[in-house]
Amino acid sequence: MAGRDWKRLASYVIDARTAAGFPVRRTFAKHIVVSDKTLQRLELDHMAIRPAKLAAIERGVGWAPGSAEAVLAGGEPTLLAGVTHIAGPDLRDDTERQLWALPDLSDEERWAFIDLHRAHQVREHRRFGE
Repeated sequence: MAGRDWKRLASYVIDARTAAGFPVRRTFAKHIVVSDKTLQRLELDHMAIRPAKLAAIERGVGWAPGSAEAVLAGGEPTLLAGVTHIAGPDLRDDTERQLWALPDLSDEERWAFIDLHRAHQVREHRRFGE
């Protein structure tokens, strides 16, 4: 697999999964059903991974099939047609996406903040009768 830039792909994958609401590698690995070791191999060690795992990553970040190979060859990934947001947890608005992207929090802490935000929205809705 000479001539393919695995470090470049790693950088693109990290950026894409973070934008998708998965700043924690392990959480993304669980979401796309690959081992954390596989993602570590790509993201930290810049080593080749199997095509089936690349396909899972592409689906997880909303890339069209073949995008990982394009990045490896120096090109750009292609977003899937009709994708309005990248795959990620069930986040309802920009505030929730911003809360999910907060660094240094566990997923449980992120969900706690999101739950508070949702409860506040319900209270405001009831208060103003919207």
